[in-house]
Amino acid sequence: MEKKKLSLPKQIGIALLLGILAGYAFYMLGIPEFTTNYLKPFGTIFVNLLKFIVVPVVLLSMIDGIISMGDMKKVGSVGWKTVAYFLVTTAAACVIGLVFANLFNNAGWFPTLALEDGAVWDKATSANFMDTLVAIFPSNMWKSFTDANMLQVIVIALMFGGGILAAGEKGKLAKDLVSTLYAVIERVMAFIIALSPIGVFTMMAWVVAAGHLHAHDGDAPDIVLPDDLRQLFGIVHAVQLGAAHEGDVPLDEPLVEGGVGVGGAVGGNQEPCAVKIRGVYPDRFQ
Repeated sequence: MEKKKLSLPKQIGIALLLGILAGYAFYMLGIPEFTTNYLKPFGTIFVNLLKFIVVPVVLLSMIDGIISMGDMKKVGSVGWKTVAYFLVTTAAACVIGLVFANLFNNAGWFPTLALEDGAVWDKATSANFMDTLVAIFPSNMWKSFTDANMLQVIVIALMFGGGILAAGEKGKLAKDLVSTLYAVIERVMAFIIALSPIGVFTMMAWVVAAGHLHAHDGDAPDIVLPDDLRQLFGIVHAVQLGAAHEGDVPLDEPLVEGGVGVGGAVGGNQEPCAVKIRGVYPDRFQ
C-alpha cells in the first residue's frame, strides 16, 4: 500500500515547529553561531529564489492569461478590475493593520521598537491619488522588474498581452514564446516552492537561536525581525499589494540593531500599513 505523502502546508507547519525547537536547543546549548554560519545561508538562498521567481511568474502568467482570452474587450475589462483589486486590497490591509494596532495598543500589547544608534524617524508622507495613479505606469520597464513593482509589472503585462492580441498572426511567434516560457516558469516555481520546508526550518532555527524575539525586564517584547525573514513573510504580500507609497521605509534600510523593525516590503515596494501605524504611535519607535 502506497504511503500518503504529507501536503506542502503540513510540511511547512512541521518545519516551522522543528525550526523553533532546534533554534531553542542551539540557544540553550550556547552555540547560536552554528545556526548563523550553517543554517541561515540556506534560508537566505530560499528567500533569494522566491524573490527571483516573483516577477517572471506574475508577468508571464498575466500575459498568457490575456492571450488565452482572445478578445481585446475582455482584456480591458480584466485590466481595470485587476488594478482596482490591488488598490482595494491595499486599503483593506491598511484598515486591518490600524484596527489591530489600536487593539494591541489599548491592551498594552504593542511592542516597543528600537532605532539604530543615531537614527531618527522622518514623518511619512502619503501620496495623493493622482501621484499614485501616475506611479502605476512605468517609465522604464527594466526598472519595474528590478524593483519588483507589481502594479507596474501588471501594467506591462496588460500592454504586452493586448499588443500580442492586436498583432494577430504577426504576433503568433510572441504568443508561442510566452506560452512556452510560462510552462517552464511553472516548473521552476514548483521546484522552489517544494523547498519551502527547508527554508522555513533554517530561518526559524536561526531566528530563535540568535534571540531575535526577546523581552527586557517584563516590558513588552522587542521584535527584531531580520531582513531575510521579513522578506520571506512579505513576498506574497508584495505580489498582492505591490503599489508604491511615498515616504515608506525601504526593505534594505535597517531600523533596529541586528535586524529590522516592522513595515517594509519586497524589492522596493512598501507596505502602507506600517507607515500609518508609525504615524499613530510615534512614541513606540524609540
